Amino acid sequence: MGHLVLHSEATPGGTVQEREAYALASEAGLTISRLARELAWGVPRVREMLGMVDRRPVLELVSGGA
Repeated sequence: MGHLVLHSEATPGGTVQEREAYALASEAGLTISRLARELAWGVPRVREMLGMVDRRPVLELVSGGA
């Protein structure tokens, strides 16, 4: 399998190109988890670089004033 290179710098159309590159790689069986392992990044960072929005709820702890 080839390599998918992601850059942290923002470039015009960069996220779109990275998403398209990932779409092609995923057709060949590459998963987000495997890509994260290969890049030594966390899955959330890979999703961020690909412009994928995480729609899961976020738990926030707040302290009560007493």
